Amino acid sequence: MSDEPIRVPRGALVAAAVLIAFVFTATIVARQTDRGIFRPANAAVEASRAIRFVRDDPQGPLVAYSLDGQALATFPIEGGSFAIAAVEALSRKAHRRIDGDGAVFTLRLGTDHRWSLSDPSTERAVPLAGFGSTNIKAFSNLMSEAPQ
Repeated sequence: MSDEPIRVPRGALVAAAVLIAFVFTATIVARQTDRGIFRPANAAVEASRAIRFVRDDPQGPLVAYSLDGQALATFPIEGGSFAIAAVEALSRKAHRRIDGDGAVFTLRLGTDHRWSLSDPSTERAVPLAGFGSTNIKAFSNLMSEAPQ
């Protein structure tokens, strides 16, 4: 082994510092403007429907109800995990629970044909496009039961 110190080129150090500064700045701007995964692009709403999601048992299925109490769909633990994860993510952001009376969310179809699930109390939304056509179809079926 050599006792010689390791030399790093000055250009590499400057580039690393600039990259770190950019990442921190981008993170702060994204958090302050609330852009990214929870705010899809603003497009006019073609159709929307308020849906109450209820989960009676923490290990049980998630049930979607219309606001008049009609059961629309049941998302089992196996096979319905995306729906459960999307609803739970929005619930955590609003510090609400989906057990008991449940939580009301809005399913939206934009004029750009993009689906999103949003929380009216926090105005946060989860775009559904990135999770595949099977999951979009599961949510679009909720809309087709009795659209507003």
